[in-house]
Amino acid sequence: MRVEARLYGTGTLWVDDVFVEDLSRNIAPNGGFENASLNDYVTLASDFTKNTFSRDTQTVRSGSAALKVDSSQSYGEYALWGSKNNTVPVSGGRTYNVNV
Repeated sequence: MRVEARLYGTGTLWVDDVFVEDLSRNIAPNGGFENASLNDYVTLASDFTKNTFSRDTQTVRSGSAALKVDSSQSYGEYALWGSKNNTVPVSGGRTYNVNV
């Protein structure tokens, strides 16, 4: 499974407390962005010169950090934060809940 948060056009997006539940535990790595390492995630953009991806410790929903995406792109261009392939392990025939 791949979990993504996308921003189209100009603006700021904060993401915090990503939670993928297999009905027993959170299987999204570092979903609250509390760990400074974001090695399990990728950032993509139409134009990286117009986007900033950072770990924000000032504006948070809970805990001590959140992901912040700043974009000055035109509408329709994207800024994407996403989990790397295979970092959220899922199995066929099971139920998963995803919250952001």
